[in-house]
Amino acid sequence: MLTAKMKDGRRLCLGYEYKKETLFILREKEEFFCPVCGERVILKLGDKKIYHFAHRSKSACREYVENETETHLSGKLQLYQWLKKQKLYVELEYYDKEIQQRPDILFIYNGKKYALEYQCSVIPEEIFKKRTLKYLQNGYTPLWILGGKHFNQMGSLSSFHFLFLQKTNDSTFYIPYYSPEKKFFLLQHSIFPYSTKNAIFQKKIIPIDQLKIVHLLEPALQGRLDFKKWRDRQENYKLRFASYPNNGKKFFLNELYQQGLNLFLMPVEIGLPVPLAFTILTPLFVWQTYIFLDVFKYKQGGNFIYLKEVENCFDKRIKKGDIQIRQGSFLSNYLQPVNEYLYLLEKLGTIKRVKQGIFQLSATINLPKTNMEREEIMNCFYKNNLKTVDRT
Repeated sequence: MLTAKMKDGRRLCLGYEYKKETLFILREKEEFFCPVCGERVILKLGDKKIYHFAHRSKSACREYVENETETHLSGKLQLYQWLKKQKLYVELEYYDKEIQQRPDILFIYNGKKYALEYQCSVIPEEIFKKRTLKYLQNGYTPLWILGGKHFNQMGSLSSFHFLFLQKTNDSTFYIPYYSPEKKFFLLQHSIFPYSTKNAIFQKKIIPIDQLKIVHLLEPALQGRLDFKKWRDRQENYKLRFASYPNNGKKFFLNELYQQGLNLFLMPVEIGLPVPLAFTILTPLFVWQTYIFLDVFKYKQGGNFIYLKEVENCFDKRIKKGDIQIRQGSFLSNYLQPVNEYLYLLEKLGTIKRVKQGIFQLSATINLPKTNMEREEIMNCFYKNNLKTVDRT
């Protein structure tokens, strides 16, 4: 902890960068108490770890106080001092008795009360959701920031990562990280998952002394999809998918086999990137294949395609367990990726809108017969439509 109460009830906040000599004198004549449980705590003034308060080993306050690492303490302190320099109202480790929660940092910006949580360790999803919900129900806007060590350059993203998604006013999604060692923020954005745990993305690194809170809450993020990387990663994943199938994968592959289809000879319209695909846990090419099997496979050029029909088929697949939705506090309507997919097909000219919720298939979607034919069709398709796909 970085704050404690003294005998007279005043708070001592180590975020004010007291000199070591001053703290030594205070420790000699003062007693310090946990603001949460009231137990006596120890002021530690070592040389290897930043100055902090600690409970005794058999404290009953363990449910409120996590075992904080040096990284967590340093990051929390740096973020607090960063907000203070912007002349905002800020409190370090403010304990709200009403909800019995203590955000790492409480601050007020533009009249809104924020609860900043700097998370360096993995916590259960249930705890994350419980804390977030309590904040929202009690007038706080939660701002969760991940420790920098959780960032994976290769794009490995677990469900834990996706809990930290922030949303801007223009519906841009990003995951904020902070590294106290390097003293910079990293914003991971334009996230396009091609499997359950992997995605391609863009990143923006900003030193802490060059960023204001407004630019963390409403960052200017511009990213284009690296389509060559997208194709390569997705094709490699398909190979692994077919080579090491578990029970769920076997069911999908068996359905393709029963319908006389080959995973590697599917229409080029399957596997298209859509912005909100991260809301679906099932790999993107799998759920788009199900839409093809349930709807497009039976349509010929000129036939109508109804949005409600597509959504109903999608819902049935969810109920059967063929498609899984990612759980998270950021979710709105899980059918949005389906709508985005149809909108992209419309932009590509595969379908055309007749009126709201009704489309017409421009031409029958044909299956390539050989890998060479598929490669030719795909190259032609993306040569003609790269700008459209690239800007999704």
